[in-house]
Amino acid sequence: MIFDQNFTFLELKIQLDYDSRTTMKLFHENAISFIDDHVKTKNPKKSPNEVRSNAENQPFFMYLAFRAPHAPHSHDLTDEEIADFLPYSILGKPTEQIGIFDRYIGNIMAKLKELEIAENTMVIFTSDNGPDSSSFKDFHKYGHIRTSTMRGKKASGKFH
Repeated sequence: MIFDQNFTFLELKIQLDYDSRTTMKLFHENAISFIDDHVKTKNPKKSPNEVRSNAENQPFFMYLAFRAPHAPHSHDLTDEEIADFLPYSILGKPTEQIGIFDRYIGNIMAKLKELEIAENTMVIFTSDNGPDSSSFKDFHKYGHIRTSTMRGKKASGKFH
């Protein structure tokens, strides 16, 4: 049960048909479709001697918030499809998700190049927080800490 600050019960609403396994794929497909449609309808390519109308010279803004890599580290790829993501898939679900994420970002960047707008498009890539401290347990296993040079840790509240 979830309550607000006055201890009043709040109904938890969820989307009944939500499936976290398809989130990244849907974001990826919708982003490419949006960019493609926008360029074709609101910023079409013109020959050097043609002038765009105001309706054909509209930039776009897209905020694309992939949730990867993040629990539950799910996807809907088959074993055969996930094999395309080696070596990521060797290390399990979180790294499989990183491999998929990497491919999807690459596809979006390729779409910008294909539509010849990459040179006139600003892409900002950022993260919402630092690494989690669970990687410390891997020090003895792998002989290094993959996040040792990063300041602060996820949910630590500390920044050095």
